[in-house]
Amino acid sequence: MLVSWTPNRRFYYVRSKVDADLHAAQTRRPSTYNEVQILQVIRDNCIKNLRDAGEVSPWVFLICSWNWDKYDFPLLQETLENELDDQKRHTFILALPNISTKILEKKKAELKKHIWKLALVSGAIAVIPAPGLSFACDIAILMVNMKRYLTAFGLDDNSLTRLAKQVGKSVAELKSVIKAVPLANSISKEWVVSLLSKFACAAVMIAEEALDLIPVVGSLLSGGVSLGTTYYMLNSFLNDAAKDAQNVLAKALS
Repeated sequence: MLVSWTPNRRFYYVRSKVDADLHAAQTRRPSTYNEVQILQVIRDNCIKNLRDAGEVSPWVFLICSWNWDKYDFPLLQETLENELDDQKRHTFILALPNISTKILEKKKAELKKHIWKLALVSGAIAVIPAPGLSFACDIAILMVNMKRYLTAFGLDDNSLTRLAKQVGKSVAELKSVIKAVPLANSISKEWVVSLLSKFACAAVMIAEEALDLIPVVGSLLSGGVSLGTTYYMLNSFLNDAAKDAQNVLAKALS
């Protein structure tokens, strides 16, 4: 895969399907097959062609679409993380395939960084003395971000279907180890409200609406309650989603 570039923009060349080249070489010359040497030949050929095309210092990464943890993919991942700005790095990490415990931990850490920001938004909205507004906004914040966490960890029907095909297992097998959270497709306003009730947070948030009726002090207290509730719920849900994602990965690789 050749990525186009412009002045002042970094350039990377990603050579995919190296597993096919290795398989072909092993089939043709099994007695002299040497994986390290063959990969080096592919790399050298890519570098030569890129230099002939005018790229002085080409970055070449050899990868396989079916084995993301092999060849140069870990190096490519590390390189991009170091080179990208914060916003692009965040997007890149969340888009990584869930193929290792290390990647799942990185996603969890990246998502956890933003929980305080969401909680602060929730608290700021709660200060506005408008009955019903804070509760509705908190539900929306929780619903949107819980879905986002599950999708990032591959805990949705489409992701599980793709993973099942890739590892030769049934979707039902993978779903059987998901214990703490529902699938992303099941998250709804009603489900979030029921979760709040289960954790005895709904009563707190309703009390928060009553606090809104108390001038100044009520608004400040309401903001604190909303901030704490949103932070607790998102942090708890993220931890549960990460554990279930680890369970799915272990089941897929077993």
